[in-house]
Amino acid sequence: MKITDEIVDHIAHLARLEFVGHEKEEIKQDMEKIINFMEKLSSVDTTDVEPLVFMSDAVNVLREDISEVTISKEEALKNAPKKGFRLHSYTEGVKQIIFYFLLLFLLAGPVKMLPTSRPIF
Repeated sequence: MKITDEIVDHIAHLARLEFVGHEKEEIKQDMEKIINFMEKLSSVDTTDVEPLVFMSDAVNVLREDISEVTISKEEALKNAPKKGFRLHSYTEGVKQIIFYFLLLFLLAGPVKMLPTSRPIF
């Protein structure tokens, strides 16, 4: 599938993002790689494969919740480019993660919920 500027603009609009110049070209290349990978996955024969709901048989494997100070706020922010009241900023990495998540969500289509006999949490 060929990704056009219109497709990138449409998905970016849905994610409330904006890509211009080289960003748009990089996103188009990444989207084509993702779609090509999804097409490869679609060609795999899964007729005799039972759906996998859980990765393992373990149920509610949790660590004990012990509160401890591992790093101070100053130490955590010592290499941050901006310091001050806001501890984080809306970076390009987060922007791309949101965009790709929305892309995969749109490509996946309707999600079929499988019945489960045990609680998820």
